[in-house]
Amino acid sequence: MTSVFKRKVDNSIKDSPIRNQDLDEPSDETLIRQFSNGSRISYELLVTRYKKRIFEFIYFQIKQHKHDAEDLTQDVFIELYKKAENFRHESKFSTYIFSVAKNIVLNYFRAKYRFFSLSTLFNKSEKVEVSNMQEQLIYEADKQQIVRALNILNADERQIIYLCDKEDFSYLQISDILNIKVGTVRSRLNTARKKVIKISRENADEL
Repeated sequence: MTSVFKRKVDNSIKDSPIRNQDLDEPSDETLIRQFSNGSRISYELLVTRYKKRIFEFIYFQIKQHKHDAEDLTQDVFIELYKKAENFRHESKFSTYIFSVAKNIVLNYFRAKYRFFSLSTLFNKSEKVEVSNMQEQLIYEADKQQIVRALNILNADERQIIYLCDKEDFSYLQISDILNIKVGTVRSRLNTARKKVIKISRENADEL
C-alpha cells in the first residue's frame, strides 16, 4: 500500500518497536484483539500475514487486472482497520478477512459490470516432473484445457474452487465466507468440478 493510510501505519510502527513477545508468532485472533485495543503493530502483522493471500484471491476473480486487484486488496485492509470491532471472536480471523474480501469484490463487480477470465489456477510451488519433451507437451496441453474449462465456469463456481482447492478452507469456513449452507458448498463444488472435467474432455476430443 502506498497511500497516506499506509504511511500513517508505517509511522506508528516506527514509534512502537516490536517487543520480544511479538516474535512468538501470536495467533490471528490474538492480533486482532490487540489491534481492537489500540495496538497498531498487531494490525501491521495481520496485513503482512494476509496481504499476499488476499491479493491472489481478488486477482483470481477480476480478470487479472493487477492494479485493480492491488487497489481492492488495500480496500480490504482499510475496511479491517476501520471496522476491526466487527470481527466476531467465535470464528476464525481467516474466515472473517476472506468474507471482507468477498464483499469488496462483489461491490467492484456491481460498480463495474465486467466478465472475468482466468489465466491460471493452483500455482503450486512444486513442479511436475516430466521425462521427455513429449510428456512436457502433453502436460502443458492438459493444463491449458483446464484453464479453458475454468474460463467457462460462472463466478460462484470459480470462487468456491479457489477457496477449497487453493486456500484449503474447510466446507464450514467456506460456508461462513460465502454466507451459504454447508450443503450448498458441497453441491456447488461438486457441480463445478464435474463441469471442469466435462469441458476438459470435450476440449481434448476436439484436438
